[in-house]
Amino acid sequence: MGNGNALRELFHPGPLLRALQCKKSNRLAVLDGVRSLALLWVLQLHAWGHITRFRNCERLDEIHTQWWSQFLVTGSLGVHMFFVLSGLLIAKSYLRLKAFRDASSSFLSGYVRFLLRRFFRIWPMVILAVISLLIREKDAWRDGSGWAYVFLVPNLALQCLTGDWAMLGHLWTIGAEMQMYILTPLVCELLSRRPGLLLGLGSLCCVLLRAFWIYGPFHQSWEQARKWPFPFFYYDPLSNISAYLSGMALCLALEDRQERMPPIRRTVLDLLALAGMLGSAFCGVWHCGGAYVDTDLRDLGQMVIPPIFGWCVARGIFCTVVSESYDPWSLASLILSSKVWESIALLSYAAYVMQLWPVYALQDLRTLWDCEVYEGLASALGAHFATYFLFVFGCLLVAVPCHLLLEMPGNMHRI
Repeated sequence: MGNGNALRELFHPGPLLRALQCKKSNRLAVLDGVRSLALLWVLQLHAWGHITRFRNCERLDEIHTQWWSQFLVTGSLGVHMFFVLSGLLIAKSYLRLKAFRDASSSFLSGYVRFLLRRFFRIWPMVILAVISLLIREKDAWRDGSGWAYVFLVPNLALQCLTGDWAMLGHLWTIGAEMQMYILTPLVCELLSRRPGLLLGLGSLCCVLLRAFWIYGPFHQSWEQARKWPFPFFYYDPLSNISAYLSGMALCLALEDRQERMPPIRRTVLDLLALAGMLGSAFCGVWHCGGAYVDTDLRDLGQMVIPPIFGWCVARGIFCTVVSESYDPWSLASLILSSKVWESIALLSYAAYVMQLWPVYALQDLRTLWDCEVYEGLASALGAHFATYFLFVFGCLLVAVPCHLLLEMPGNMHRI
């Protein structure tokens, strides 16, 4: 019986959102809102890249000269929102396992068990995506790139992000997260002792590593960020770990639930977090975005914006979760904790992984978004957003059976 329970635990993702128990646990429903917004932002970018720009509409290319429309091409920052949430939830999961671990068990056995549980939590859906692509692209198996997805390392094998396998290119984030999980136990131990110091050093190292890729001998500048696959630092887990560290620090902060700093300093940090999130969303540093920004500034943005954005999101989540009724953050709490986000958040992983089928379907129906039939930028943008809503609906529709078959069985048995 014990072995059967252990086997189930490998496939059991655990209702981590509800496991975060505190006096105001209902406030943590805001994580559903954050996860949903991250998914919708990423899907917006993918709808733009895979479907709308599939028609090479010159009118839509005009938006790259406008600051107000940069959020259309900065959806990659939604990935860093996912990294923050992963850092928070995975750190909480590890700390729970550590708290209930038998005193006689070794660190190594607990570490292996933790990694196995995380691997089998995300692996089945990835395998389903690989099988789905092989059904559509019957010759894709010939180049052998599928093995990188099977072993969850597509971000380390950039050749698997091109050709027939490009439709699964978004799964590089799954590989990056799995590699971040490997560092989780060690980082959790260090963060619990000196959270501020480790977060600062980790973020600094992340920025320095990104600077090496951009300004060093490889010179992976913004020009390369316009082509797929993007520069290696876009997929490198260590170049993206700052947001994950921010999420882990957020986990510890929510455990404490108290912020020991003067009100003025707290207000300044809150304003910086808001400015950082808005500035990042409207500063195009990926794809063709930011055509109104100087080249040197674009390189600088690629280096510093993702780490800064991760901290800003973590700070915003903390302020929203602990906000009181008279706090300005309470409005964000009210919006993000709305029930409307619950279903989207529940299906978010399946919708993200299995988005290839809606992409195929919408690409096949090309005449719906032949941009040449639209006059003016406004009508072309309207066509894009109509396509986007169809894409999101398709992703969520496909996610329902995938979630029921591959995710829900694990949720039926809590540890």
